[in-house]
Amino acid sequence: MKQIIFVDDESNILQGLRRSLRRFRHEWKLEFATSGQEALEKLGNSRFDAIVTDMRMPGMDGAELLQRVKERYPYMLRIVLSGQCDEETIIRSIGNAHQFFAKPCDIEKLTTMLGRVFVFLDRVPAEETKSLLMGAIMVPMIPARINELVSNLDSGPEDSSKISEAMGKSIFLSANLFRLVNSQFFVTSEGVYDIEKAVEILTPRIIKRIIMENDFVSELDESIAERFGIARKVEHSVRSAYFAERIARSEGLGADEIGLYRTAAFFHDIGMFLLMKKDSERYAKVIDKVSGRTEGILEAEMEIYGCTHQEIGASLLAAWAFAEDVIDAAAFHVNPADSPRKNSPALAAVHVAHLLERGLSAGDATRFIGEYTNDYLKLIGLHERLGRWIDAALEGREESVGV
Repeated sequence: MKQIIFVDDESNILQGLRRSLRRFRHEWKLEFATSGQEALEKLGNSRFDAIVTDMRMPGMDGAELLQRVKERYPYMLRIVLSGQCDEETIIRSIGNAHQFFAKPCDIEKLTTMLGRVFVFLDRVPAEETKSLLMGAIMVPMIPARINELVSNLDSGPEDSSKISEAMGKSIFLSANLFRLVNSQFFVTSEGVYDIEKAVEILTPRIIKRIIMENDFVSELDESIAERFGIARKVEHSVRSAYFAERIARSEGLGADEIGLYRTAAFFHDIGMFLLMKKDSERYAKVIDKVSGRTEGILEAEMEIYGCTHQEIGASLLAAWAFAEDVIDAAAFHVNPADSPRKNSPALAAVHVAHLLERGLSAGDATRFIGEYTNDYLKLIGLHERLGRWIDAALEGREESVGV
């Protein structure tokens, strides 16, 4: 049974949460604390899976509490639930909290997020790997990317398009941008998956503060980038996103859905990037096992980690409260028929876009679109669209960003 601790210095808030969450008593064990110190004492006596804390509390505030929790229990999901989060508080806690919820809290959204995270984390068996992915907020970047981004941020808000372009070249920075801008402290609605709009909402000034004041990024060793061919893998994500966007447009979808398809494809391999950057020595063993081929990558990952980059990426995106379609694309882009939401057109589009890009890089765009993909699309009633999707994706492909 999962254990969750809620922390708030106002006892009436905790009583309200206790009543609202009573229906989950057979699924989760809930604990409540009225101070950071009491929370730490309870955490020291039992294993917890998540903490949900207020920010402004007397004595130890939420930012300090989350910092200590991350240091002592890095595998835990860490959520802010507060009605008094200003810019300073958010910047202090951004490196330690996975997501931010505003009071009064939509309990359904909070519990849905918790449930999604637990589902995917249960597929990551090793505590070491759980700690790795749940601690992956501040990330290493190729030095040239850091310099480009900082330079554009220094240019002022009039260069927001250049800022968006620079952010779009980093999987983790853009993921964090969407994580923040879709939290309840920046927008009242969900589903902002256009990077220029996200930069506009968050503002270049706040983005710069987040990066410069939190050691939010660090330089990635060039040898690691070369060892894993990270530049090529970023190109794969960028082009897959472009292909998914073209497929969405061919379906006549609106701007929001197009952005969702593009985002889902862009982040589909985020779990692989995490392992390459944060656990390079072990992931090198995976690469050695497949000798640079991708056909056996999932099997090699299972042998080393007990799970694959799909479960790891999905767990991270779920912790960051991304949309279901984005999470599912990370979890099932290789084997979409295994998804409980296998009928999702967005998942199907990402699967096809991913395979088209792989094939194109090998000299034959449809090389990897075989029996599995055809059977899957027949299963969900989309097989007749495959030809149109391929034509739409490949048309004008030389225009895709980053190619």
